[in-house]
Amino acid sequence: MITAEKSKKLSGNLGFSLIEILVVTGLMVIVAAAVGSIIQSMSREQKSMEEKMTLLETKNFLSTALMDSSVCLSQLNPGGISADLSSATT
Repeated sequence: MITAEKSKKLSGNLGFSLIEILVVTGLMVIVAAAVGSIIQSMSREQKSMEEKMTLLETKNFLSTALMDSSVCLSQLNPGGISADLSSATT
């Protein structure tokens, strides 16, 4: 059987106290800051990787183009002006 005192205690404990809400809010802020830091770090790493890939692609293109003179001339001279390499060496 529920007495009057127990009934008052039960009806008064239906919500959270202010300190409990503040603690949970503080924990959520800490977790959000950690996640934000991780995302920012991953974003910087991705940008760095993209820059490295661009440099590697440029290096590979230049290596290929310089090995093949016809590719080199077509890329360096897109207007179609012909260049005679044999006369340039004399």
